[in-house]
Amino acid sequence: MTVLRLAEKGRGRALRAAWSSSDAPVLPYMDVDLSTDLAGLLPLVAPLISATTPCCGGTLRARFSDAQCGFKAIRADVAAELLPLVEDTDWFFDTELLVLAERTGLRIHEVPVDWIDHPDSRVDIAATALADLHGVARLGRTLATRTTAAGGVACPVRPGATDTTDGRRVKRSPTSRAVQPTLG
Repeated sequence: MTVLRLAEKGRGRALRAAWSSSDAPVLPYMDVDLSTDLAGLLPLVAPLISATTPCCGGTLRARFSDAQCGFKAIRADVAAELLPLVEDTDWFFDTELLVLAERTGLRIHEVPVDWIDHPDSRVDIAATALADLHGVARLGRTLATRTTAAGGVACPVRPGATDTTDGRRVKRSPTSRAVQPTLG
């Protein structure tokens, strides 16, 4: 285990620093207050280890249901592709990462977890909500203005990725909540 100490605060900043410096093939994290039971770790990382899914998140609106759940994992190769695209360094980091993952056509596998609320949390809910609204507006502008050569998608597109600008419909899998392109 390695301990990282950062000069500046920020959940996104901390995750970027930890994930960028790790040599592990799978990069999980959970909130430090242990709101999520460690028993959920194996179901979270198993799809990543088997390489069937690039990123996973615990769930309690895009095509994922809880971007802020502090229990996620991502394959290191996928993190290396997505981290340079994520601008937020605080609480909106998770949402931005998942939206960009989805826009590049990556499967996002959600895992149900038990979550315990800790009333002594130091998170300023009002300030965090306001910052998230600013993040949504910024990300919306970014997605509307940054395009690839294929057009319409605001980040690099993987081969076979979902691109709704070319007429394909997007279908959501009810079992894994994965985004899969559907032709026609």
